Amino acid sequence: MLDGASTAWTELSSKARLRWIMALTLTVSFCSIVYELMLAQCLSIILGNTILRYSITIGLYLFSMGMGALGFLFWNKEKSPQLLFVIEGILSFIGLVLPFLILGGDQFLRETVFGSAPSNVFSNSFIWLPSWIFVHAVIILVGLLSGAELPILMELARQQGGEMSAQRILALDYFGTFVGSLAFPLLIYESLGLVAGSALVGGLNAIAAMLILYLYKETRKPLRHLLCVGGIVCTCVLIFHEAALRKILMEYVFG
Repeated sequence: MLDGASTAWTELSSKARLRWIMALTLTVSFCSIVYELMLAQCLSIILGNTILRYSITIGLYLFSMGMGALGFLFWNKEKSPQLLFVIEGILSFIGLVLPFLILGGDQFLRETVFGSAPSNVFSNSFIWLPSWIFVHAVIILVGLLSGAELPILMELARQQGGEMSAQRILALDYFGTFVGSLAFPLLIYESLGLVAGSALVGGLNAIAAMLILYLYKETRKPLRHLLCVGGIVCTCVLIFHEAALRKILMEYVFG
């Protein structure tokens, strides 16, 4: 059954494949901006000073995206689908664990370095470097990965429909970013919260990774299919058990 489905996807016309690449662009650009806003919100929770945290997060994230896009220049263009799959897989994992990684990781470092020091002792200071470096390193990592997505998608679109198609991908990326910037405060954070909201976005990245497998034959390996399915299953588990997981996380972070 899997081989039959694979054959059907392989026989897609350039126009049909291009439409799926456009859908992929909307999905990953939506996820990218939501990750950025979630990271800023997590930092404002643990470090305070919301305006400063959002400003630093956005600036550092955009800089990292630029570095990620620049790094793609040195990548073998023929292996773009494989690279895109790896990026979506990593981002999916980060999305699933993001609140636990930032909030829980910060608290773990506080307890490890400073024992039982109150969480607000260093909340407005750059003196305490271990947590500061850790949380901002996560921003840089996600920014580098997200930054590489757009040039890869533009290259894949260019292969299917020329330069005009690549420019359409750029426009769709901006549109997906706009939708995500509205969805985060109005729907995701308001209705789902950090745990379930982050899991949802991680699940979207897992779906994007699965779509890449079916669009490009050279990316297909049995283990990769299982990883994508596992990411989607984990998304469902995190969403359905959001209240209990959020309670555990908040008790660990704030006592």
